[in-house]
Amino acid sequence: MDKKTLRKVQLVQLEIAKEIARICEENKINYYLIGGTLLGAIRHKGFIPWDDDLDIGMIRSDYEKFMQIAPKCLDDKYALIDWKSDLNYPHPMGKIIKKGTIYRESKRNDNGNQGIWVDIFPYDYTSGIGKDFAKKTFKLKVLRSLVRAKCNYQTWQSGEGIILSKYIKNLPFRLAAIFLKKETLVEKYEMLCVEDENLKYLYENGTEDYEKWCFPREYFIEQTRAEFEGCYFSIPQKYDEYLRRAYGEYMELPPENERENRHLIEEINFGE
Repeated sequence: MDKKTLRKVQLVQLEIAKEIARICEENKINYYLIGGTLLGAIRHKGFIPWDDDLDIGMIRSDYEKFMQIAPKCLDDKYALIDWKSDLNYPHPMGKIIKKGTIYRESKRNDNGNQGIWVDIFPYDYTSGIGKDFAKKTFKLKVLRSLVRAKCNYQTWQSGEGIILSKYIKNLPFRLAAIFLKKETLVEKYEMLCVEDENLKYLYENGTEDYEKWCFPREYFIEQTRAEFEGCYFSIPQKYDEYLRRAYGEYMELPPENERENRHLIEEINFGE
């Protein structure tokens, strides 16, 4: 993706994020910039120059409240999708997309709505990283793989290589999914996520690496604000601890050969 196109994508994502923030602030819903978006806010006061997505997180109770309220409050330019409302959508996190746009990942076989999006990740409670968490996340990954298979969503993209071995690895999930209902799989997944809200850790639900994105809950108890592309958004008050845990010396730029887009996008249309 060339720099001019990437910047146009980022500005649409910023527009979506502002709409999410508006709904949250009007309805007393806590949200946070997370991941590379939070890193961009602190290090660049905006997008990481080569970043092609924007991520927001909410603790599960706020996430569920947002999912209920957003369809009634969203500007008509946008739509909310999640794996309960869209039979073809395979992910445990919701998205807000801009209608009339296309942002299609390469060879994903994803039949769901693929407009330019912002991801909204629920954060769920756990007692911490250990054997119990490993067992739980193994079950989550199995259920998630079954949902993906049910939605005909492949977990690799063109250009990643070893496609045949990856297809064979996923074949058992595709066969099993024939006999299962997506609604049942989603219900089992979300029931497994329910934990005591007094537990001391929160993990990002929807990531590929549950352990990396598991943090002490104290990081999220209080919020502060950070500048992002000339606007101000909520971030965890303990953003420094979060970023050091996730990225190490996060103010240092990565080598130039690592400064690349994360998504392989095969089709972009801004609806203009």
